[in-house]
Amino acid sequence: MAASYEDAAIGWVIYRDRKGDVGREQLNAALSDLGRSGIAKRTYEHYQKMLKLGYKDYVSINRLDLRHASDSIFDTADRARYPAGVAAGSATLVVPASTGVAVLGGDLVSLSEGYATLRVPNTAEASTVARAKKFNRGVLVLDEVGVERAVQVLEGVEIDGALDLVLEFRSLLETELARPTSTLTSDYSLSFSLGPAPSLFLVVEAMHRTFDLYESARVFSNMLLELSAAEGLAVDAEAAPVAKVRRVALSNPIEIVIAATPIVFGTIVYVLKHLPGWLADVANAASSLQSVGLAKNEERRTEELHKLEAQSMQLGNIKSAVEIAGLIESAGPGVSELLPMLPGMTPEQVRRLTALKDQTVEAAAELSMMSKEPLAISEAEPDETVQ
Repeated sequence: MAASYEDAAIGWVIYRDRKGDVGREQLNAALSDLGRSGIAKRTYEHYQKMLKLGYKDYVSINRLDLRHASDSIFDTADRARYPAGVAAGSATLVVPASTGVAVLGGDLVSLSEGYATLRVPNTAEASTVARAKKFNRGVLVLDEVGVERAVQVLEGVEIDGALDLVLEFRSLLETELARPTSTLTSDYSLSFSLGPAPSLFLVVEAMHRTFDLYESARVFSNMLLELSAAEGLAVDAEAAPVAKVRRVALSNPIEIVIAATPIVFGTIVYVLKHLPGWLADVANAASSLQSVGLAKNEERRTEELHKLEAQSMQLGNIKSAVEIAGLIESAGPGVSELLPMLPGMTPEQVRRLTALKDQTVEAAAELSMMSKEPLAISEAEPDETVQ
């Protein structure tokens, strides 16, 4: 009999707990002792890939392939930018169905901005919710703080007689609502110019890049703090909460005053300082190319196109020019003590830090190319802040 999803999930727990030090035949023997079907070679290779990428909870082959189809460790659609998180107390899942409403109470064994794993009793009602394809959207209530958020049920995994429901938040959760995070935030002003009378599309695109810039820097900073805590370092900082917008001035230039932690601010400043000056030339070349295209000047259009292509080819070098070591060194006292430990980090830790660093650099570079003037970021004056 072919292995079911539950068989594969239990096999993954065995494989993960043994850190991959178990052959497929041994693993299948252990599954057989538990009354489960053995896994195929493809599933075993899937385990190897998940272990390499640092996963803890089981992810189906199709979902993992979708996450990494572009050879990226992150995919915005499935919130994989965010780590699994930690336990966060009791919660209740409410899922409407065609014949009624399922109400499932349990414990949050994992919570992040994008995902939650709710462990509930393995009842017939819970199994129906886990398998549902149409009626799989509901509301998760965090019992201890009274916060409600819309979620979608992605998977159900049977673990030790209980059922772990993997939930995806339909909009990012501000985890500080559920558990304490840093209150040591300050206000910082980020400004850039999109030129006179920019289109609404361009403004929205710039806001999206600003979000990517702050969020990637924030998750990078939080991972540094987690690694520092794991190494027993005394760090005078707490996990950075989601950045809060104090004020947006949609004039020229556009100015956004955002509340963030000093570590996030330091990370962004470091990245901006290391952006090459020719990024503005790339944007100017693109603008010139558009104007030339309208004029139908073939010779000049070819010249500008070659210039744009030559400079765009260098964009890939920006990410490698900004090193993780430099970001760690700029993070401040305590966190910078991680620097000597960088060579000893696991491949998964280095891979994740690199991906977050690259996301920060890419967002900064794209925002810089969109701006007609150099990006400016600084601490906001007290009278600039709207409380």
